[in-house]
Amino acid sequence: MNQTHTAVVPLDPSISDDDSLDDDISDPNYMPVPDPHNEDTPDTTEGQPPTSKRRCRRPVLEEVHEEEDVEEDVGTATPQEKRSTTNKDVSTTFATTDEEIRTFIAILLYMGVVQLPSLDDYWAMTTRVPQVAELMTSKRFRLLRRLIHFNDNSQINATVDCFYKIRPIFNFLSQAFRCEPQTPKTSIDEVMVGFKGKTAGNLRQYIQNKPDKWGFKLFSRASADGFVHDMVLYQGLTMLQGHGVKLTPEQEALSTTSKIVSVLAQTMTCSQSAIFADNFFTSLQIARYLKNTHGCRYTGTARENRIGNPPLKSTKNFEKKSVPRGHFDYTSTDDGILALHWKDNKAVTILSNDLGVDPVSTCSRYCKETKRKEEVQCPNVKKSYNANMLGN
Repeated sequence: MNQTHTAVVPLDPSISDDDSLDDDISDPNYMPVPDPHNEDTPDTTEGQPPTSKRRCRRPVLEEVHEEEDVEEDVGTATPQEKRSTTNKDVSTTFATTDEEIRTFIAILLYMGVVQLPSLDDYWAMTTRVPQVAELMTSKRFRLLRRLIHFNDNSQINATVDCFYKIRPIFNFLSQAFRCEPQTPKTSIDEVMVGFKGKTAGNLRQYIQNKPDKWGFKLFSRASADGFVHDMVLYQGLTMLQGHGVKLTPEQEALSTTSKIVSVLAQTMTCSQSAIFADNFFTSLQIARYLKNTHGCRYTGTARENRIGNPPLKSTKNFEKKSVPRGHFDYTSTDDGILALHWKDNKAVTILSNDLGVDPVSTCSRYCKETKRKEEVQCPNVKKSYNANMLGN
């Protein structure tokens, strides 16, 4: 039990208790206030006009309260005193169940599909969503979201993985996706997880031609029906280290984008699978590696500086107005890899170790001069690429 003692001390340590030090101090505007309890004190204000200004002296004394610990007799303490002592420094505990965590994750997935401007709107009276509000209260949902963890944060300094905190749940989902039936034809592309916050640093990327232009970037492999079977989280130079994949000496010799394709191709379950990708991934190097190492077929658009130096007309010649739309030029390497230039709105370059030019068909393209669609010739490799890149 705490016992309080009160003492009066000078506010300024330089002030002395000796009254003789104050004799020389004279203030012409100071007028002593008579003590009403002392009858011998004369009334000095009698017969003098009231003054508009009267200087107030700052108090020179201060009360100091000192608490002293005294052992409390528990037997004689009142119920209120017991409650006041037990409410101090009480540590709270948090407990949950597997079923509640499943419900919490289900709500997160549902919120990703049914999106509202604010989190409060799911429980608000006017915009209440029963699928969310009837499963969990707003207070409980916010508490779970604040406290949930997927990894041991004490070990975070011993890893180079920027996604260390969510790596266990990410690996669990990736493993589950790989177990689903896969189609023989798959596509590899970049996928954006929308995020507009400013706390992600360099992990937040920007891709102009994506629906979600700002967010976290993933490299994914999807079947022809659009189901994603494998993913790699982008995090710069430590991307593949964080993904936990040991590269072979052949993979180490590949470029960065070719390494990503080779890693995603390792988890394919269908034999003689065919991969389609855009010019971010395609190179003569990866087309040759997949054919020789995995027996995998590959087709993709490419950048001109990644196809070697094939004997083809340059893309600048294809850009000329004298070259008709639909015109193409092609060649193949000694090991059977096709390189093709095709004139669309601009020159398109394609590499393939699987498909050829024949049969040549047609496709519809809008003509600005005639203001109507016209049929232009289209090689088989280009038509197949357009049909199979819909998965991503």
